Amino acid sequence: MSITVRPYNFNLNPLVEERLDIERIFAYQSGAVEFLLNHGFRMELPFTMGVPYLSRDEAKLAKQLAYDRLDKTNIEDLYLKDDDIQSLEFVKRAREKKSLHGNHLEKYEAYPFIYVLAEHTS
Repeated sequence: MSITVRPYNFNLNPLVEERLDIERIFAYQSGAVEFLLNHGFRMELPFTMGVPYLSRDEAKLAKQLAYDRLDKTNIEDLYLKDDDIQSLEFVKRAREKKSLHGNHLEKYEAYPFIYVLAEHTS
């Protein structure tokens, strides 16, 4: 039995998706860039055709940041002043919604969040 092994190179993309909130700093040495350019390396290739990746530490950080974004318990309360008429009117309108079963308004004064409902089309 014989096994044939062939090397294969692929580019890694150093850019991280913006939605992950991870900033990666990378640098080039001028001598290395000169060498690569002199040997036909396309400098844009890692950015345009490279495989995206995260290190283990970056993956843990991305996961923690995602959990932190989902955790709404650490959001501070927003207190509106009595003379902030526009904001108070917005909150009042946001707490009223049309019932899906009629045209009367239901008030949700006890709930501190806003309901957003899609219209049903049958």
